[in-house]
Amino acid sequence: MSKPTYKLTSVEALYPKLDQPYHFDKKGGKNGKGASVPCDANAQGADYSTQFKMTGAKAKELFKAMAEAYEEAKEDDWPDLTMPFTKDDNKMFIGKAKIPASFNSPPSHYDSLNNPLDSGFQLTTGSTVSLFMELVPYNGQMGNGVSLRLRAVQVIKYKEYVAASPFDVEEGFTQESTKPKEADLDSVFDVEAVEEKEEVVVEPKVKVSKKKKDAPKDDVDLASLLDGFDD
Repeated sequence: MSKPTYKLTSVEALYPKLDQPYHFDKKGGKNGKGASVPCDANAQGADYSTQFKMTGAKAKELFKAMAEAYEEAKEDDWPDLTMPFTKDDNKMFIGKAKIPASFNSPPSHYDSLNNPLDSGFQLTTGSTVSLFMELVPYNGQMGNGVSLRLRAVQVIKYKEYVAASPFDVEEGFTQESTKPKEADLDSVFDVEAVEEKEEVVVEPKVKVSKKKKDAPKDDVDLASLLDGFDD
């Protein structure tokens, strides 16, 4: 029996781990306090996953589809479905989609024109994506709910990748400290301050004609001149 599917459009990707399998290592991360790290596809807990941020309206529609899938698969002893999303400080809802690496079927990637992207394409946090997912209801020792099994990703807007530094912030050298200052350049090139002198302009003498002055003309009606541009 085929599983119901859902296409979630134009949401923000968060912490995507889709270029290769990852799993959680209790001693992983730069501080050894635990983190998701790359692993073999057969490692315990290995999967491809991404979180995503969406508006309340999109979250509501997705939850309705998940609830319908859950009710259809629900058995008598299954508890009711509870809210599967969290909410951030900006009242945006956070969900997660993933697929086990053991399926040997990593999510396909496409650009905005539906051109396939390379298998090693690395999606970034902050990119705008659409997600195609299977809705898989479950109930067992790990709880109950509807898993969002990620099958395909379309990248609508890609946020350029910036490699994260493995170091902590320290006091000391910065790139800004190596940039030469204007005062330093002046000393290197022996630039001296030059006093600017005000230029004296001698106005030429105008010979005044002793001819009889013309009689003054009548005042011009400015309004009538401006009216001429309206014709």
